[in-house]
Amino acid sequence: MLATHVEQWAQKLEYRGEQRGLQIGEQRGLQIGEQKGLRDGEARTLLHLIERRFGPAPDWARANLATADLDTLDLWTTRILDAKSLEDIFQ
Repeated sequence: MLATHVEQWAQKLEYRGEQRGLQIGEQRGLQIGEQKGLRDGEARTLLHLIERRFGPAPDWARANLATADLDTLDLWTTRILDAKSLEDIFQ
C-alpha cells in the first residue's frame, strides 16, 4: 500500500514537473516571438524612413537591417534624423 502511494506521488510530481516545463517553454517562446516582432517592425520602419529620405535602399543596407539587433536598430533610427547620407546612418 505504501509503495502504491509513493508511486502515485512520484507520478504527480513528474506530471507537475512536465507541466512546469511546458509553461516555462511556452513563456520563453512568447518572449522570443515578441523580441523578433519588435526587431522586425523596427527594421521595416527604418527601411521605410531610409527609402523615403534617400531613395531605394541598396542591398548592403538591407543586409545590415536584416541582421542588426534591436539596440543597433534603435541607434540607426536615431541617426537618420541628422544623416546627410545613407552611410551616416550605419557608421
